[in-house]
Amino acid sequence: MSQSWIKNLSRSGYINNKDLRKIPSPMIGTILNSRYHIIRKLGQGGFGATFIAADRWQNNQHCAIKQLKPDALSPETLYLFEKEAEFLFKLGSHPQIPQLLAHFQEERVFYIVQELIEGNDLTQEIKRGQRLGETQVIKLLIEILEVLEYVHQNQVIHRDIKPANIIRRRDGKIVLIDFGGIKQVRARSANSTLLTAIIGTPGYMPIEQFNNNAHFCSDIHAVGMMGIFALTGIDPDPRIGGFPKRPQAETLWRDKAQVSQQLADVIDKMVKFDYRQRYQSATAVLAALKCLFLPHNWLCVRTLQEHYLPHDAFPFSPDGQILASGSGDKTIKLWQMSTGRKISTLKGHSDGVASLAFSPDGQILASCSSDATIKIWQVSTGREIRTLKGHSDVVMSVAFSPDEQIIVSGSSDNTIKIWQRQ
Repeated sequence: MSQSWIKNLSRSGYINNKDLRKIPSPMIGTILNSRYHIIRKLGQGGFGATFIAADRWQNNQHCAIKQLKPDALSPETLYLFEKEAEFLFKLGSHPQIPQLLAHFQEERVFYIVQELIEGNDLTQEIKRGQRLGETQVIKLLIEILEVLEYVHQNQVIHRDIKPANIIRRRDGKIVLIDFGGIKQVRARSANSTLLTAIIGTPGYMPIEQFNNNAHFCSDIHAVGMMGIFALTGIDPDPRIGGFPKRPQAETLWRDKAQVSQQLADVIDKMVKFDYRQRYQSATAVLAALKCLFLPHNWLCVRTLQEHYLPHDAFPFSPDGQILASGSGDKTIKLWQMSTGRKISTLKGHSDGVASLAFSPDGQILASCSSDATIKIWQVSTGREIRTLKGHSDVVMSVAFSPDEQIIVSGSSDNTIKIWQRQ
């Protein structure tokens, strides 16, 4: 960090946001810090922009660069920027948090250089109008909280947990990105008025955080609201969705989801209006959620009859709403789990169905059979899309890759075949 720049700021007191608005974002092709070649822009927010850049000192390895334009600049701002960078460096040792590669200032703007995470954010999994199954939501919450537990153990509050700030990496692991604290760079003006930006997203951010009094359980509130979004398909952001409130300002959501009493109770405690009534640690929430996976008694609630000679082929759709069953009668049947009603019967195989697999988005079903073929079906219509031929014996199993671009099949002909979408 340039000491002369700090001295210049000290003489002038501070640089306000009116000055900062005159500073343009780097253009595509710009080289920052004599090292980072800007390739393309990823996004724009109220605090600056994010870019993909090639590191010319590291064989043009791609990285993510965040440009930060705080409300005001002063020596105090620089100090806070350095402290936040120290936190990011420490947190980056976790395999599910981006590694901090560098930080610098140029043209009176701060830059953070981090590991580029390849994958899709959770807006691709948690969508408006789409409900996820309870088991899927529990697993997702546990994934998030296991990373958040590490963050909180390092005395850091994320402040902006939401689907857009969690990436599902290509290996299936989630990565927590875009920590709000680094945006909360503060400065004192000439008359010593403290300027502090409120960090967070409406619908996820609890009231105490809005009042600049965030606690660890403020992050827990945000994770709980993500769970509600996933279960109901309703975005909690009041600008595009939101939920009604009780007189005590508790969120009313249970009647909009198919959810067990046990999970609903856990989530309600996560999103209590009064932060003192919430779970106070990610560890405590994890314990409560993992208890929901303990063995319970099982009761037969419905019998589905139409198949004969059933094979080991009974996958659920990713949202838990549809069951697919394959049988020795050469057919596949799709069932609505909430009612037990048969949705459709898929016909096309000339021998028994051995295995089935839903694509990760639940739109496609793959089946394999003793007829040595794999068939691809559109779930919404029951229409056969394509037949894959290549095995010389019974195809025993089939599976999709997480990005849905590859299907893998295993056969009694002692081969495994990989089929790539063209």
